[in-house]
Amino acid sequence: MMVIGQERKLDTRIWLPPGELASARLRKTLRLFFGQHAWFKPKKIGEGPDAIPLPEDARIARIIDRLVRFYEKNNYDLLVAGPTHFDQLLFMPNRFGRVSYTGSITWCAHVRSARKPAWRDAHVEQVAQLMRMLDAPYATASLIADMSAKTHRFDPRPEGGTELRLTTLGYDEGLVGLVWRNFFGPPLVRLFGDRLKALPPERARDLGGIWLVEPYDSPELAGTDEARARERELIQILGPECFYDQERDTKATRTLDLPVLDDQRPPPPREVEAHQAAVQKRLDEHWAWARRRWEDEGAIVRTTGEGYLLLSSGPVSLTKAVLDWGLSHTEDPLFLKRTPDEVAAYLEAKGEVPHRPIHPDARAELARIRSILGDEGFDALAGLLPAMRDVETALKGMAGDGRVEALRKLSELLTFVPGPRGD
Repeated sequence: MMVIGQERKLDTRIWLPPGELASARLRKTLRLFFGQHAWFKPKKIGEGPDAIPLPEDARIARIIDRLVRFYEKNNYDLLVAGPTHFDQLLFMPNRFGRVSYTGSITWCAHVRSARKPAWRDAHVEQVAQLMRMLDAPYATASLIADMSAKTHRFDPRPEGGTELRLTTLGYDEGLVGLVWRNFFGPPLVRLFGDRLKALPPERARDLGGIWLVEPYDSPELAGTDEARARERELIQILGPECFYDQERDTKATRTLDLPVLDDQRPPPPREVEAHQAAVQKRLDEHWAWARRRWEDEGAIVRTTGEGYLLLSSGPVSLTKAVLDWGLSHTEDPLFLKRTPDEVAAYLEAKGEVPHRPIHPDARAELARIRSILGDEGFDALAGLLPAMRDVETALKGMAGDGRVEALRKLSELLTFVPGPRGD
């Protein structure tokens, strides 16, 4: 399922060498991002109800100090958000003792930025500068939807439906393809060798040890017949064996000569088991709390193999909001510290729980819709709609008895509340 805005989000991803990103290097990188390059004005750390606002009137140096402290405290993960949901900077280097070839820094912007010649020129220089400073072997700039189409596949399940699979994880497995802009650092320059010089000069250039390969002029052309043809043409010159084959679903057979990483030091097994048990105990507490409230609210809940279909949830969506918070924060240290009641008070205090008017008779309204669609149509549609809004909003003001209108309304009635498998 595509996230809203994904088709307009431009991601620049700079892949990092294995190992941690030291705080001193992070600080230097942040100075470039928000000082010299001024990509966007940092507004908060994180997204959603737990985002931490940054002071509006603070100097950049003070904000950077705060970002570095958060980074050190939170095991080397950092998301900085700007004025819009398109403006983001995400640091995901290797964690301590978990070295790999998947660490990266991602800068998100609106795709309209790339329509400006001055921005495009500055983007090339800035990415090359950052790659040199970070010893980055590889960087890409593309629509997030285009990259997702290359890195994700949906395989059919024997029992029906599909499951998601990643085609490649890191640059050590070969390249997933060519996107709008591809920056090849020294390791990849050595891999491709003189083949880079055989590329059309309008599509490739040497930036001083880093090569930029640009199959087409605009990221918005991604996915078009012209763009696909250009990608295939350049891949054929560089060597198809270095790339994942999208049509045959086969990995690259010629990859970078990189050392095998064996510095994998997970926490001791007893600590892992203890943590998992504590998380499961708190999850059970959230589910028990939600079931009690649903009973008190008179909610209509249908059990499924994936969790629950919540057909009617009462006057407010507090129960669902608390459950959603818990299920999405199992890796957050706060998850083990907050009881469901404390989460409820926290979400209400932050204004994250919208109050909705009570419909006089939600069950009667659902029964009326069932009579319009028929039992078979109602049940089939209920099973196909796993992520919609709460029933009360859609029921309010519903009028008419047309079948098409009822289908449209019902699509807004079913809210899927995910839960542990096997319930």
